[in-house]
Amino acid sequence: MNRTPHLPKPTSWITSIVTGGAGEPVGIGSTAPAVRAAPPLAALDGSAAASSAAATIAQREKAVSVQTENPPFATLYAELQQFYARHMHLLDTGAAEEWAETFTEDGTFLSPSLTEPVRGRTAIAAGVRESAARLAEAGETHRHVLTTVDVTPRPDGSLFARSYTQVIATPHGGQARLHLMCVCEDVLVLAGDGFRVRERRVTRDDMP
Repeated sequence: MNRTPHLPKPTSWITSIVTGGAGEPVGIGSTAPAVRAAPPLAALDGSAAASSAAATIAQREKAVSVQTENPPFATLYAELQQFYARHMHLLDTGAAEEWAETFTEDGTFLSPSLTEPVRGRTAIAAGVRESAARLAEAGETHRHVLTTVDVTPRPDGSLFARSYTQVIATPHGGQARLHLMCVCEDVLVLAGDGFRVRERRVTRDDMP
């Protein structure tokens, strides 16, 4: 049965966050802020001459609130978390073609077990099928648990996401164990119907 991955659709403000509004990418060195800048401290309480310690503390608290309370980025982050949840469910159920669709057409995947990156959806799907076959033969189930996602907009309009990934292995009828602890570094882009991984690099904590 052909299953199409359910990918979160980006809302209109997502592109604004990544591009800075009028098409200008947001990243290091960009003049377009990804979050709303705090107003001058004096403007927060309407007084240009606030000098007391209490007033200064109150002003700083308000400034922090303005800087950190940014629902659009919070929603972007939540949608990216949903993307990764669906992404790993597809991998762990052996849905090779559907998982490959979460990469761009020319997406790449590099891990310590590979001498060169896997390129393109066809090759990525083939790798998932081979892995699923090996696990079935070994009578073992693997679950990928991806956490602590740190997201950074890049100057070209893409997103850089760095996360920790645990691979939990469970033999059929046996005890679960931690198989691998990895760091996953992705470059993601926004397509018409959601996120896509353009580049992935995986490293393992047990290997230099």
